[in-house]
Amino acid sequence: MRRLTALLLLALCAGFAEALIVYRPENSGAVNTVRCYIRIEDEDGNDVTQEGTRGSYAWVTDPADRPPKELHPYAGRYYLMGGIAAHIGFKRHGTYRITVYTPADEQQLSPAATGTEWVSNTFVYRTDSTLKVLFVSPTADEDGFYDGGWFLSYRAPPFYKVTKPARR
Repeated sequence: MRRLTALLLLALCAGFAEALIVYRPENSGAVNTVRCYIRIEDEDGNDVTQEGTRGSYAWVTDPADRPPKELHPYAGRYYLMGGIAAHIGFKRHGTYRITVYTPADEQQLSPAATGTEWVSNTFVYRTDSTLKVLFVSPTADEDGFYDGGWFLSYRAPPFYKVTKPARR
């Protein structure tokens, strides 16, 4: 499963050599439908998600579209759901801080709704880095239940049919 995912992501990278891919594999249950939004800040802490980048997305898990043949430009905020890979091209070279978040008012489908914004860890990304893919996973408590949060990593999450959540 990891090899298939890696091959799909390499195929996605081919058209966007200078782009960063932020990939959210499918998860179990209703957490797939909960959107997380991508926030990108420059070195000064300014939000440059819309002005300093260009973004598009592809459904990686659509069985009729393997590997994805079509990228769809974002019309507004950059978001991810289970099975979506976002392609983010940076207009300027530099260092950026990337986080994903879900506002409290958009958690209604999840049993892990907390009433507060779910925010991931901050990932520092340099455009001259060889890193081209980040993975987003939901977080879980010690019992394995989703607890309302996100985890960004350059490492692919462990798979067992669906992505295992990152334990806190």
